[in-house]
Amino acid sequence: MDQTLLHEPFCSDSKVVLSFSCFSENHRMAAWHLREAIKFHELAAVANEIGNLSDMHQNKEKAKFHHQHAFEYSAMAEIIFSNLEEV
Repeated sequence: MDQTLLHEPFCSDSKVVLSFSCFSENHRMAAWHLREAIKFHELAAVANEIGNLSDMHQNKEKAKFHHQHAFEYSAMAEIIFSNLEEV
């Protein structure tokens, strides 16, 4: 039976579905979110350097959002792995 957790992400107008069924897919999603976090951290740094504080704050928040989701997907992969070990 596939278990799914609906998570309210940082942006309130959308939902992210986190799946408990696929170990490797959760790791891939964690990696994707980490790449996105890196991108937004870099954009925040550039915005700060040119004095655009509004864009800097916006990109910093996007980076935090992706970092949080990377951690959540990684944690779910660990849960799946520990459940597989018990079988």
